[in-house]
Amino acid sequence: MQQSFGFPFPGAIAKFLFPRTLAITGIVEDLPQPSNRVEVDNKGKVRLTHRFHPYDVYRSRYYMGQLRRVFRHAGAIFTYSSTGERDDVRTSHQVGTTRFGRDPQTSVLDPDCRLHDQDNVFVVDGGFMPNSLGVSPALTIMANALRVSEVIKEVC
Repeated sequence: MQQSFGFPFPGAIAKFLFPRTLAITGIVEDLPQPSNRVEVDNKGKVRLTHRFHPYDVYRSRYYMGQLRRVFRHAGAIFTYSSTGERDDVRTSHQVGTTRFGRDPQTSVLDPDCRLHDQDNVFVVDGGFMPNSLGVSPALTIMANALRVSEVIKEVC
């Protein structure tokens, strides 16, 4: 038996199917929610709280259905699909964990990505971004880090 797709596959079937299989991932971004957060408890343990909003689940299922329709139209005989709606641990491209803004009551960072209450701490990861628009935020993070580095040079 070979392990694939999260369940065991007989070797002969796997040998036949895998060369004929195309895996495609569709990304639907989960929108910002105040209930989603990263916290540190009083023992120093990091805790990630993440739940998908019902609208995010709807969009993911809708997108999945559209992809299946396109694949079938293109000649796919079998399609397998799943959504990550029950997965509250495995997330990627985390953004929005340290919201930025002018008001310390509604944000952690100022517009230059400096902690409101610590003049010498700047955060230059993806935390400042409210969302990533469903694409990798790497270039935006790099551009912002370069921008913030200029601010750091001026103040230090």
